[in-house]
Amino acid sequence: MDSSTKTLTEDKQVYRVEGFSCANCAGKFEKNVKELSGVHDAKVNFGASKIDVFGSATVEDLERLVLSRILKWHQRRLEEGSNQW
Repeated sequence: MDSSTKTLTEDKQVYRVEGFSCANCAGKFEKNVKELSGVHDAKVNFGASKIDVFGSATVEDLERLVLSRILKWHQRRLEEGSNQW
């Protein structure tokens, strides 16, 4: 195993995720996680409800990401005049 593979393997964290209603939602989440500072890569397994994160992101970083996306979605809904969740 070369040093780059070893580093990625050592930095791998696996998290269980809930609430993906479709593979598209999971893909969007994966893309957003990849944009987090310190993340080298991320892979969602939709069927297993897990995400592998390669890098230094913590579960708290992922929770903040989810919360910020929910708040942005809710703000857009309010701006559109919808009062439904």
